[in-house]
Amino acid sequence: MSKYIYISLLILSTLKLNAQFTKAHTWSYHSNYKDPKYYILVSPYISSVYYKNYGGDLFTSFQYQSLARNTGTLTNQTFSAHTTNLFSKNHLNAGGEIEVGKKFYFNMKIGGMGYMANVEGSMGMGYNLFFNKSNRHRSEPEKYFLLKFCLSLGENVFTQHLGTIDNAAKDIYMLNAVAPAVVAVTNRYGNIHYYNAQTLHVDYEQTIYSLVPQISFANNPYKSRFHFQVDVGWLLPFFQTGGLSLDQLVSNSGDKLVEQQNYLYPHYFNSQTNGLTLQYNGNPITKTPFNLGGPLIKFGIGINIGSLKK
Repeated sequence: MSKYIYISLLILSTLKLNAQFTKAHTWSYHSNYKDPKYYILVSPYISSVYYKNYGGDLFTSFQYQSLARNTGTLTNQTFSAHTTNLFSKNHLNAGGEIEVGKKFYFNMKIGGMGYMANVEGSMGMGYNLFFNKSNRHRSEPEKYFLLKFCLSLGENVFTQHLGTIDNAAKDIYMLNAVAPAVVAVTNRYGNIHYYNAQTLHVDYEQTIYSLVPQISFANNPYKSRFHFQVDVGWLLPFFQTGGLSLDQLVSNSGDKLVEQQNYLYPHYFNSQTNGLTLQYNGNPITKTPFNLGGPLIKFGIGINIGSLKK
């Protein structure tokens, strides 16, 4: 009888020891990923915003005087422009984004699609929800995918080019402003450089500041160096400003175009400016004629330069 009792106790002890080992092994396995390091993502992206309000008829006209520096001849002229599609239904942008985080993250992006388009920039905070369909009990760095919830503060500048005025060797007087033929620019060291004006660009420009809530689907940055992400969000403008924009394209003494453009003051002119006719759908523009807001979609691929799981 004692023999059977001894055997039973031996079996129970073995099972208990095995259970303790399994429990300890499981705890040790998951504790390796209990506090992952910060990840850093660098990602180029393409995005598109679809506006609820777009299009429309824009007309502008103003008189200006052109003073030729070599002859002293003063000429009265008129600039006028008419466009039937102020902004397109959607804008396609390309840019770059950097993101740093763990469970919570911070991101910053800047992009655009050249002149006469849309320039955008934003900064935001978000939250990562790690998930894995096949095994919900895996630790966060082991799961394959993320749902990302983010709220960003963004600035978008939309530009519609209307035309140009010849500014080479001529002083242009218009709208209580002057576009001189020679532009003096003071750099950050206090040195003054002189540039020859070439053309005066006339644009309609609208700047919006918006909140951008968005939700994203992405792969886990702790699992791979390669990163992909799809974002869906909405531009919610809370402040907008805009009007006619005038800026000079200048060159140095070697007639090489300088990238920095000399913006005239004030930056925006509207229908309250003396001598300017600026109308949208036949009505004078005294404030931004419509809200540039709507849904957006963004796709990015990039690289994780932070820490992978070990």
